[in-house]
Amino acid sequence: MIEALDSENGGFRCCYTGMLLILDDPDSPWYLSFDHIDPRKSRLAVCARQINEMKQDLTGEEFRTVVLALSDYMVKGLPLDPGVIDFVCWPGRFEMPAPASLGRSPPSPKGCKVCRMTRRPYSIYCNRCRSFIYRKPEHVARSEAMIEGWDAARQGFVCKYSGVLLDHLNRKSPWFMTFDHRFPGKKGFLVVCAAWINYLKSDLTDEQFRKMLKMLADRFRDGAPFDRDALGL
Repeated sequence: MIEALDSENGGFRCCYTGMLLILDDPDSPWYLSFDHIDPRKSRLAVCARQINEMKQDLTGEEFRTVVLALSDYMVKGLPLDPGVIDFVCWPGRFEMPAPASLGRSPPSPKGCKVCRMTRRPYSIYCNRCRSFIYRKPEHVARSEAMIEGWDAARQGFVCKYSGVLLDHLNRKSPWFMTFDHRFPGKKGFLVVCAAWINYLKSDLTDEQFRKMLKMLADRFRDGAPFDRDALGL
């Protein structure tokens, strides 16, 4: 906290955004919290609660690296290298989809509604797609998200926020396919994205996420001021 103290303004500054932190409202996304710069070590830094929730299991260096890479992809369309960081602290939280149950639709020679591969008997989906779609509620929105994310040329699902081909088999991979609500708290409007990006986006909307990444990237690159009011949180 000594390192973060701004004695001139009588407050503490976030180590990632440089902004003065809120001290009297624990519910504020800009409330003072403590981040393990490296989750494997004990060293702490002062930062905003919102940034802490986004960073999760990334190291400080990894966080800065992926913020720049994602911002470049979203703003400039530059390809993102899936090997950009090593995810040294990634815990692999996500469970594998349950085995696909038998469907109810009559047998059909048509392919899967999502990927056009061989359908499971009595289903409109193949085993892989059905296991992701019917595992949890909002199966219609999940189906739509997978259809949108399917890349026939690459024969896989592409992350909405990074353009990287997702892993649908290894639940421990940071690139494991998950579903994100574009508008948190609102049913439907799902997209497929990498597990680690799902955590990074936290409870931000699409627009807020893009703005956040752009402002953080500008801060990391050029020391530009971070305008929290622009996010509308």
